[in-house]
Amino acid sequence: MDVMRERMRLRVWEVMLLAGAVTATLQGCKKPSDSSAVPWKSGVTVIGGNFGWDAEADRVLDPRAATADLWWELLSETRGGLRPTNGATAAIVKNANYDRIGPNFIRRTRMSLQRLEGSSTDNILAPGTVVVFRTSAGTLGKLQIIAYRPLHDLSFPGAAAYPDSWKQEALRRPNYERFHIEIKWSLFLPDDR
Repeated sequence: MDVMRERMRLRVWEVMLLAGAVTATLQGCKKPSDSSAVPWKSGVTVIGGNFGWDAEADRVLDPRAATADLWWELLSETRGGLRPTNGATAAIVKNANYDRIGPNFIRRTRMSLQRLEGSSTDNILAPGTVVVFRTSAGTLGKLQIIAYRPLHDLSFPGAAAYPDSWKQEALRRPNYERFHIEIKWSLFLPDDR
């Protein structure tokens, strides 16, 4: 009886050791979680009203330019939106933690070619809003709206690229409060798995 008990105890230990070895091996083979994926590029950018943004180059430009991915389209002082251009797609992600979004999440999100509405009355694109997108080149991205800047605020670095004639005209117009949109963003290469 004691021999049988001893064999059973040894067998239990063997099974436990084997289970521990298998668990350790599987943990070592796990892919990192989506939120730990390292972005290819990231930054903070201000997109002027009615200007486009080339995400890969981080350049603000004419929204009709072939490399523009998103257009901060203003239709009036209170109505506008973020419009994907040149085949890019985008979607607003509700109740999202920006830092936890990675390329796998972006790949699984249903995105559209349609403008993401953002009037000042419905507050859909309020500061804190998270948007995921796929550029026209296939790069995966996420952005979070940080703030809006008034039309006359040309103190951000990207404003240097605006034509002087545009700046002079902007300063003659009423100082719309939600004219420029400031975003933080991260890009992931399309083959990042």
